[in-house]
Amino acid sequence: MKTMTVLRRAALLLTLATCTPTAARAQLANTMPAALGMGENYTAAARGYAAVAWNPANLGLPDGPSASAMLGATRLAGGLGPVTLSDLHRYQDETVPLDVRERWLADIRQAGGQTGGAGVDVGWAAFQVGRFAAQLSTSGRAVNDVSPGFAQLLLVGNADDAGNPLDIDLGGSVVDAEAYSTGAVSFAVPLPRPPGVTALAIGVTAKYTIGHALARTGGSTGQAGADPAGMELSFPLAYTPVVHDGNRYWVRSGGGFGVDVGAALRAGDLTVSAVVQNVVSTFEWDLDRLRYRPLELVFREDETETDTDWQPMTGAPAETRALVADATFRPSFAAGVAWRQSAALLVAADARLGSGDGMATRPPVHAGIGMEYRPVRWLPLQAGTAWVRTADERDGMQFAGGAGIQLGSFTISASGARRRAGPASETMFMVSLLAHTF
Repeated sequence: MKTMTVLRRAALLLTLATCTPTAARAQLANTMPAALGMGENYTAAARGYAAVAWNPANLGLPDGPSASAMLGATRLAGGLGPVTLSDLHRYQDETVPLDVRERWLADIRQAGGQTGGAGVDVGWAAFQVGRFAAQLSTSGRAVNDVSPGFAQLLLVGNADDAGNPLDIDLGGSVVDAEAYSTGAVSFAVPLPRPPGVTALAIGVTAKYTIGHALARTGGSTGQAGADPAGMELSFPLAYTPVVHDGNRYWVRSGGGFGVDVGAALRAGDLTVSAVVQNVVSTFEWDLDRLRYRPLELVFREDETETDTDWQPMTGAPAETRALVADATFRPSFAAGVAWRQSAALLVAADARLGSGDGMATRPPVHAGIGMEYRPVRWLPLQAGTAWVRTADERDGMQFAGGAGIQLGSFTISASGARRRAGPASETMFMVSLLAHTF
């Protein structure tokens, strides 16, 4: 039907428009590929400059380097599911058969939606001298959840097998994206140690984050109707304009301070470490630098109405302004243990608990174990696994591995991980080409 074709094209255009922001994730980016390779079980294992992102108290332990530095550690992540990129790639130059689209739709319905995401973290530089360390990083992420009803409109249209139009609920699709840069300084103070304890320290990280870009929706509402045939859709969007009236709002459209506090204890070969991140967090987005678009669309056989013009955020509904206010950094708690059996073997375990709201730095719930083994001194190998929960009713496992080459005091390293939590799987890759220990 002509109406069905128009509706599907309109839905596809809207989906592409709301997926435009490209970004990734993490207030303090991990700058150590070995941490990813060990399954992100690194709270007690982090030493040197890596302690800034994991626990500043580790800087006060005696087994760390006297000085260390890093340039340009990069982490990429992306995933799509239950319909994957490989599924789409098979039909990149041809029309997807109807039976395949129907199978994809069944999988999406069973999973509760189609989820996609992409992210990047760049650790521009980090260094450590004694019990002092600093780090500068940029992070961003983009997530798009397509509801089963919206997926049906995209894949097979709003008609039954006989060509009769159906009522389809188009609510529940979400877009969430942000990008920001953080500078942080950390310092640790050794404490008097009780009997049987090799070292005891507390540490603090002070950080300032500049928000570059934000895009948030509270979820679509509307339906594709059978009588009258057509579609009504509302997808309110709060976002940062790249350039407006000569102002480059993406340079700074938000900002604020944050504080992490940690403690670490070393007894023989065992390290016990804990940290509360964002004990203090003043980060917020500047509403004067954001815009609001209603994105209200009405498609009928004989009429088309749209309301997509931007408005100041002061004209946005209270629900949309609340979404922007929620896009901040919430407190989270992490604890870990690390056992240095020898120069060749390190085993570590982590547990983390945080909020799934706001802009989470890592999966808010995590429990895992990892290890690093050196069959020869210059070849560190990592492996790790963890159970994670990324959101309500989205939990699963991640598996990771990594390797490095140590050339004197320089290390080249790379790692990767695969996470399955909910309908989508996520692949992560990280590399660091210049890390130096003095």
